[in-house]
Amino acid sequence: MLKFEKILPVIDTMIRKKAETERMKPDIISEAVEILKEIKPDFFANNNMHEVSYFVGTPLEEAGIGIEGKPFPDEYIAIATDGSAIAPDPDFAFYYYLINIGYVSIRYGAEHFFEADSIPQIFYEDKDLYEVIGENPYLIKGELLQAKMLLKESEVLSQKIEECLASKIPIIPLIDGTLIQWEIKGRDEEYKRHFIKSFESLFKKSEESGIPVAGYISGSHSKDVVGLIKYYLQTNGIPEEEIRKFDVLEDTDIFGKMLSYGERSAIFMSNVPILKYYSAPICFFYLNVGSEIARIEIPYFVVGNAKNGIFEKILSVQNLILSQAEKGMGYPIVLKEAHEQAVIKSGDKFALENLLKEKLSERGIFFTGDAKLFFKKTRGI
Repeated sequence: MLKFEKILPVIDTMIRKKAETERMKPDIISEAVEILKEIKPDFFANNNMHEVSYFVGTPLEEAGIGIEGKPFPDEYIAIATDGSAIAPDPDFAFYYYLINIGYVSIRYGAEHFFEADSIPQIFYEDKDLYEVIGENPYLIKGELLQAKMLLKESEVLSQKIEECLASKIPIIPLIDGTLIQWEIKGRDEEYKRHFIKSFESLFKKSEESGIPVAGYISGSHSKDVVGLIKYYLQTNGIPEEEIRKFDVLEDTDIFGKMLSYGERSAIFMSNVPILKYYSAPICFFYLNVGSEIARIEIPYFVVGNAKNGIFEKILSVQNLILSQAEKGMGYPIVLKEAHEQAVIKSGDKFALENLLKEKLSERGIFFTGDAKLFFKKTRGI
């Protein structure tokens, strides 16, 4: 039982400090916007970034700009995948895990269509249950399960791109979340290289097809652009105590003030350490989709070269994501639908476990669980 009276003083202090920070933020945000406008794309060309304790995004355009999109196309295809999983349960009769990949393809225009389904896979053999990292086998759960699920999502998305190529109209494949694979940061070198190579096969397919794949991050808490501002001030000799006040900000705070609906930020290149295992950089920009400031991540090839100051593939990504967000009332409709296909409800897990128990009993194996599990389910006074 949680005894609230024992933590109430801490809660009061926490809320008071949060309220003080929120009162300070508008002025700090305004200052951050003005500083960002000073930073030019050649800033990093003239500065060798020394080791810092925070992430710093490298601007590929004027950092303090907002760029409008164009009218949405009437005809295009949106594709998305999403995943859900049931992790191994130590209280069940045996270890297994399940990955369910939902996918959706929506074509807009005269030849419109809607395709949606899910692909469930169950894993139970030792070769699938354990990942050997270095010389040690690890049960696939937590971060390892998330990583495996993401690979499955990317494989299905790559397949769906292939199926849509003959259409000859714009295509936007979306991943729900980041393209930067934080899940594997604690694993050994060999595992990281193997995982990233497998994940980047999606980028390879996307590049070969000329299709700009993107990761859509809702509710981003990233601070790469805040880091850029801090680093810029540091190189200009501003005292550390002055710089520290920007720690209360997130990138979305800054672009929430800078960007009007439909505008994107400048393109930035990420410099997080895990990207050293990638064959090419991951870039990002922020986009005002109306309901929020979304972070959009793209492989480096999507940026390409500007023609007359316009990054054509980025403009296409911007327009198509805005169209999807509008159709989804603030969140890309294709991602909503993919989630609906992927989600595993608590009733589904319960039904699966009952089915497995029934199949076991047909083989003369009866499972009731251990005493601890029985106690948790039947505890009384």
